[in-house]
Amino acid sequence: MVRDVEQSGDLPMSKLALDPVLLEFHYGASAEYAVVADENRHIFWMNKAAKAGFGYESEDLVGRSTDILYASKQDHERIGRERDKSATVMTPTNSYVNFKRQSGEVFPAEITGGRMVDEDGEVRGYFGLVRDMSEQQHLSQTLHSLYAITSDAELSRTDKIQKILEIGCRHYDLDVGIVSLIEGDQYSVLHCVSPDDALEPGVSFDLGSTYCTHTLTADGPKMFHRAGNSEIRTHPCYEMFKLESYIGVPIIVEGTRFGTLNFSAAEAREPFTHHDKEMILLFAAWVSQELSVERSMARLAQRAETDFLTGMQNKLGFERGKRAAWLATRRNNIGAAFMLDLDYFKSINDTYGHEAGDKVLAKLGQVLRDNVRADDMLARVGGEEFCAIMPGMHPITAERFAEYLVSLIGTMEVEHDGQTIRTTISIGFSIYDSSMESIKDWITRADIALYQAKSEGRNRSCDARRVHAQEISRAR
Repeated sequence: MVRDVEQSGDLPMSKLALDPVLLEFHYGASAEYAVVADENRHIFWMNKAAKAGFGYESEDLVGRSTDILYASKQDHERIGRERDKSATVMTPTNSYVNFKRQSGEVFPAEITGGRMVDEDGEVRGYFGLVRDMSEQQHLSQTLHSLYAITSDAELSRTDKIQKILEIGCRHYDLDVGIVSLIEGDQYSVLHCVSPDDALEPGVSFDLGSTYCTHTLTADGPKMFHRAGNSEIRTHPCYEMFKLESYIGVPIIVEGTRFGTLNFSAAEAREPFTHHDKEMILLFAAWVSQELSVERSMARLAQRAETDFLTGMQNKLGFERGKRAAWLATRRNNIGAAFMLDLDYFKSINDTYGHEAGDKVLAKLGQVLRDNVRADDMLARVGGEEFCAIMPGMHPITAERFAEYLVSLIGTMEVEHDGQTIRTTISIGFSIYDSSMESIKDWITRADIALYQAKSEGRNRSCDARRVHAQEISRAR
């Protein structure tokens, strides 16, 4: 179709003769908007794509000036002048111009136009092929926004993912955007955008109750533009939330399935296009990259804050994480802090060597890590000194736990060069109370209790409340 115009330049009137039947035969099935006007630029014929694109029926336009299709009279006049200038040129002209639909929506387009002449070379009409560029412009704007966000060094990775979701919602004109984490049959919202922030990160669903159960098994992006009329109309997600529109794709991080990226809305929409499929793959690639870098940075941070010998946090990790443990304890008004110190550790190094001492520390680290909860904080804060902060621990439990550790470490054995090394530990612990002004105050009390345990003979635990009571008694 376009080839006909480009090869012939002027279209011989004898071939088409403004015959609707011949025009329909040649251009009726074209995806581009084909418009034919007479020598006065009054509309004579439009193909099906043009009627749908401009939003008119033929009877609404036949006989009317083509200026009704332009966004401005200036553009209409400019195109006319370009056609007149090409009167002696046997090639069509290509122009970019803004057109206007019946709804009033303005859209950018490329128009390839040619004259229609009779056997004597007289102009009898004009022919135009209009390529709607609105989708291309929309894609360009989305890509520009995406590049601006991903290249912004000031944004955190979390902020970048959040903004990518916002761009995706605008691009698809959908209300909800989600980056999910899928573990087994559990679907968890990791990042999200939703009207009035109705959906929050951390919310979990059964995977089978989400559209993403289909996304994970699909060969490429999964799309529904009118779910109520599709094969998933009986799906639990549709029955619960009535989400009509959905487009989603798996997220792969470091070669393994991480979750999904998806956008949805309760309103039905026009079918998703090939470009929509390509765009969500691009969105997913960027999100995957951000998550991969985030995961790598988290590993590096964890390594920087982890004591390689004992596998617990080092002093840096302790300093960075202790405030969260303090706040959790204050929030629940209950908890315990422990200071632990290996007894006579220097003599182990002097007697068996530093390699043996490292083995003892590694074994101790394993034992301690095996006996704390996931939310507890455990750190090596000195050569043979350790600290544990346990939010939510009851005073009686804290006392029993300290005694248990003393007993457990007392039975610990480490083999080195055919010799068995045994050691003991001293523990001081402090029960949280609201009179404590800071975490430093809390840990200091536990530290004082530790030294009290050592002064009383080691291989034992001491409650800071007992030390504090003794101090008060002496003061009296």
